[in-house]
Amino acid sequence: MKELDLPAAVIEYLEASNRHDIESYVRSFSDNAQIEEVSLGHTLVGKEIENYFVTYFVRTNTHTDIIEYTINEEVVNMRVWFKGDFAGNEVVGLYTFFLNNGRIEKLKCDLAY
Repeated sequence: MKELDLPAAVIEYLEASNRHDIESYVRSFSDNAQIEEVSLGHTLVGKEIENYFVTYFVRTNTHTDIIEYTINEEVVNMRVWFKGDFAGNEVVGLYTFFLNNGRIEKLKCDLAY
């Protein structure tokens, strides 16, 4: 399966994340989106989504590589490899993207997988 098979919002999310582009990252989400961050034990909404990205991706210079993924209609399950300036410098994580009208409505992630 090629990355081009991924929905546009997921591609935008991953590309923005790797560029550390805050505006594009936030734009990949719907207006009422949420991130369920299992490893933090907290669900993020609104401005918390931007703050999460800055704290855990931009400030740690994190880069995300896709290991594998599956698509089931509006849900994308993905294993990823995070590399950056954090303890251990790399970790495998899980993403589940729930899409609605071409945007990410909910992102469930577990970065401590």
